[in-house]
Amino acid sequence: MAYFPPDLLKCVAFIGYKDQTGKFHFAGSAFWVSRKGPEDIKDEYRPAYLSTAALVIEKVRTDGRDSRVWVRLNTTGGTQAEVETPSQCWQTHPDKNVDVAVMKIGVGDYDHAAWPLEWCVIGDKLDTIESGDRGVELGDEICFAGLFHPHAGQRRNLPIVRVGTVAG
Repeated sequence: MAYFPPDLLKCVAFIGYKDQTGKFHFAGSAFWVSRKGPEDIKDEYRPAYLSTAALVIEKVRTDGRDSRVWVRLNTTGGTQAEVETPSQCWQTHPDKNVDVAVMKIGVGDYDHAAWPLEWCVIGDKLDTIESGDRGVELGDEICFAGLFHPHAGQRRNLPIVRVGTVAG
């Protein structure tokens, strides 16, 4: 069975846009990641990035009333809030075949966390001590957390965990 760290649930947020009436519309989910910073700063000040699919940001830019990207976040008080971000702050990969958009943004005082990139599957490697830094192989079980629009949650974002097997 795939191992799922509970803190992974705090890394997920919704991305959306607002229409002419100010109503929030879901466009996709996003995920906070962090990377190691300079050696002279502490871990809690690691640079954090919110990442999503580039097609999600494109949808927001075309369907939203003002090209602003709205992020629906969980608050520490047990509710949710919508925070606007300027569309131009979202960077996409120059290769249009790479479907990723990223914005450098801290988690702030919300009930979220950023997942360290060194704990992710990067470059087709399972970069962990437990895995021995071997490649991802057929039959490996993997998991991810995401937000799915039909199950958004009324008061808070409710992440859903999916588990799958790498198939060929």
